[in-house]
Amino acid sequence: MKFSSIDWPAVVAVAVSVLGLIATFYTAFGSTARRLRSDLTTDVKLVAELDGDVKGDLQKSVTDRSYRLVAATRYPSLTWYDAALAILLAPVFWLLFSTPGELRALAEQDAVEPILLGPGQSIVLIYAFVTYAALVRSWSRRAAARVVYIYQRLGDDEARALVRLLAFPAYLAPGIFSLALAFSVLLNVKEITEVYSWPLGAAVLITTVISGILIWFTIRIASHEDLSAYLRFYTDVLHAGADIPRLRPVELGQTEEELARYQEAFDRRFPGRRRTKK
Repeated sequence: MKFSSIDWPAVVAVAVSVLGLIATFYTAFGSTARRLRSDLTTDVKLVAELDGDVKGDLQKSVTDRSYRLVAATRYPSLTWYDAALAILLAPVFWLLFSTPGELRALAEQDAVEPILLGPGQSIVLIYAFVTYAALVRSWSRRAAARVVYIYQRLGDDEARALVRLLAFPAYLAPGIFSLALAFSVLLNVKEITEVYSWPLGAAVLITTVISGILIWFTIRIASHEDLSAYLRFYTDVLHAGADIPRLRPVELGQTEEELARYQEAFDRRFPGRRRTKK
């Protein structure tokens, strides 16, 4: 592909979309520290002017929000590193979504370039997943550390509220990423099969297999992070069964008694999966 043939409107559209997504996440989650700091400044001054029970209640509220402020400051929702990684994904999606048009034009000239076909696009997908995995790891580790900090100082209720807030980007980002890649695969496989005159069944099979692998990798990337266990514990309504207690993560106060009770219930519910005891 020549530099002059680059679809600059598509490049701008992808870049603007990525920047808009970053701005949306920052507005929704990144400004927590700023709002807390502003409220605390006012309330701290007010505490000095009050007496009695009202002062005690406000002081407790100030203390709780101070912990939230420290957590939001120490483990920010968004960093420049995250933003840079997100921007690095823009050329990937531009290439994947602009390729079908390039294939159609070049096929008419019998000059299809290798980068536009399966081997070349596989390299692009590997780059996309490496970048995405780095982004997920960076964001998830800070989010998980923030949950642990809040749990240790404010307890289960506050940690649960924070996890429910974090669940939105934690589920939305992988969903958008995997669906966008699956759709790009569909568009590209359709054009490649037309270039080589492959049957429709081959196109459906290739699209299904590749999309399934991409979605599986996306899920695996997220499930390897500590935040995934916190999300399951606090928000997931689907678990092994009503007679099996939900197992608390170690970082959120799991005890030996809870672990033993869980293993006993699991063995009773799934006797065929009984673990070999040493």
